[in-house]
Amino acid sequence: MKLKLMTCLALSALLLCGCETDAPLESIETSANILSETLEDTNISKKDPIRFSERDMEDFIFEASCYETRDGETIRYRGEILDQTICKGLWEIICMQETMQVYEGGSCSSCTDLVLTDKVSNEKYYVGYSIWYENPENEGGPKCFVVSGADCGNVCYEAIEDTDDMLFVSDVYKNLLMQGVKTPENIVYGSYVIDNTESEQSTTETNAVHSARPVLANIRSNYAWGLQYDGVVIDSEGNVYSFDLSKSAELLQKWDNQGKMLVYLYDNNMLSKAGKINKKTVEKCQALGREVDPYATMKSESFACDMGQDSLYIFDEDSSDLILLSSTGDVIRQLEDKNAKKIVKLYNRSQGKSGGSQDFLMLLIKIFKFLE
Repeated sequence: MKLKLMTCLALSALLLCGCETDAPLESIETSANILSETLEDTNISKKDPIRFSERDMEDFIFEASCYETRDGETIRYRGEILDQTICKGLWEIICMQETMQVYEGGSCSSCTDLVLTDKVSNEKYYVGYSIWYENPENEGGPKCFVVSGADCGNVCYEAIEDTDDMLFVSDVYKNLLMQGVKTPENIVYGSYVIDNTESEQSTTETNAVHSARPVLANIRSNYAWGLQYDGVVIDSEGNVYSFDLSKSAELLQKWDNQGKMLVYLYDNNMLSKAGKINKKTVEKCQALGREVDPYATMKSESFACDMGQDSLYIFDEDSSDLILLSSTGDVIRQLEDKNAKKIVKLYNRSQGKSGGSQDFLMLLIKIFKFLE
């Protein structure tokens, strides 16, 4: 096939140059062979996908990145896996996955949970489980096993469904990653608790302790065509801290309680200082917040589509839970509590926005719906 292709290229080159030739086909094929060897020498073609099953496990360095949540705290680990038994288990799963069907005609995201580095060439390969999208505009799709890196593009294999004990192979794979990388030396942030003991080792020498506490959170979120999740946290001193977790979907999924997540990020200096507002305004909001009834009626009206939400919350001082006060976007929401409405007005004025609550906007929506 290659020879025929190169023959066609040679003939095409002659024709494009306006040349006539009486050279025999054998001579043209010889020229095609020379051209083929020249192209191979210049390495202009994409590298063939690596086949790990044709290599030795000892040829690679295994490095992993994982995280876990304990008692509301996220602990992330990243580093080399030194346990050869775990490396062998991961290697067997990778080689098993290479026997599965290769998906074509769609796309998938690379996975960086496990990086295999060739000890000789230093080339890096990223392997792990992802989602296969036949149409990127449609959410969801089958699970796949993706191999990428070293200029070979993404190769996506059909994921093996289960093992004999009915555990998903992907779960076994992730458990092996966690067992291999979970050591005190590999902690990126968080704290490490040794199993079966009460002891805890801090990952940093000291964590700055804030005398102030988070009071308000303004969160902008949108899940249409990708993830947007950013905003600010305002503490009792009036300090404004910004955050952007739009590329941290896994972190958001791991935290059931967004308030506790933001408090954790605040306490561990993981938020960016963004400014300051009047401390007296925050103190008024804090005092009013203690009187807010979180179980008051939440008035809501549909307003738009794919706008996302821009929401204002106050932190419960005892539980760190977020209490929604108001929200604009796809749905207009207003907590029917007089203290909540006062906080919204104070915050909006501090941001140079209209001091009114959502009531007027909701009235407009009702009028538009009536006119329809």
